[in-house]
Amino acid sequence: MEHLEEDLTCPVCFSLFEEPRVLPCSHTFCRRCLESVLQATVEQFPLWRALRVPLKCPSCRHMFDMPSAGLSYLPLNYSLVAIVEKYRRQQKLQRERELAESARPPACAEHSEQPLNVYCLTDRTLVCGFCLTLGEHRSHDIESLASACAREGRVLEESTRALLNVTRGPGPRREPQLLELEAQRAGYEVLVNQEAAQVEAYFAALRDDLGKQQMAVMEYMEAASRHASLGYERAIGVLRGVLDEHAAVLTLAGEAQDAMLLGEPVAFLQKMHVFRERYELLRAAACAARPEPPSFGPRCQDYLVRGWADVPLGRLGDAPLPR
Repeated sequence: MEHLEEDLTCPVCFSLFEEPRVLPCSHTFCRRCLESVLQATVEQFPLWRALRVPLKCPSCRHMFDMPSAGLSYLPLNYSLVAIVEKYRRQQKLQRERELAESARPPACAEHSEQPLNVYCLTDRTLVCGFCLTLGEHRSHDIESLASACAREGRVLEESTRALLNVTRGPGPRREPQLLELEAQRAGYEVLVNQEAAQVEAYFAALRDDLGKQQMAVMEYMEAASRHASLGYERAIGVLRGVLDEHAAVLTLAGEAQDAMLLGEPVAFLQKMHVFRERYELLRAAACAARPEPPSFGPRCQDYLVRGWADVPLGRLGDAPLPR
């Protein structure tokens, strides 16, 4: 229906066609709209008033010369007139049906064809005749719609009066109570924000203390690492010296054996003298070259697990540190 109404609407006045006239270009407009267009053209070209007046189509902008007979010269669109009249009658009938349906009582949800025309006092709801005779509202107290409306109207009036008395009467006013609650809420929000700031400061201090303690412990670990590295370097250096001397003494022993086999007593005894001295020194150095691994303590379980377990949370700065 909406699309049909668009087709039956004049493009100038945007209303249903009234006495539609057809231009030579086949476009159709209301006679009254064409008269307005023609009047504007006559005012624009006053010298043509007694002659043919040019008329421009509002849709395609094509120019036509209107004869002196005026718009009566243009043919009437009889088919369009009939369609518009039929459409208006249909619209009128539809409005009448809508008015009739709006005046009809609403239908029962359980019995769709039955109107809700009785008020059930027991359940305080509208019901139909089938609900009273066949449905779940059998044997309930009922009253007519007029009586129910009158009674509920009195209830509404009394309730409204009571509500007005609450705000206007001598009793406790709701506005001051509302303002008081809003003020309490604002104060509560301020208190919560203050508490949140204190909590943030507390945990910031904890993080600061923990950071300092962690830095101190890590410095101790680095010092322990340097101490162990130096100790092992010394032990490794001593042991390498003993191994080098061991190889040198073995070489000297071989030279002494060669001199003995060659029958050179002087050379043998000289080398044997040197061998004996270095051999005794090597034995003494080998006994001394057994270094113990560097000690590492205290261990983390001594000061973190045992020492820190009894430290209060707010006194982390006093927690024991390794020395």
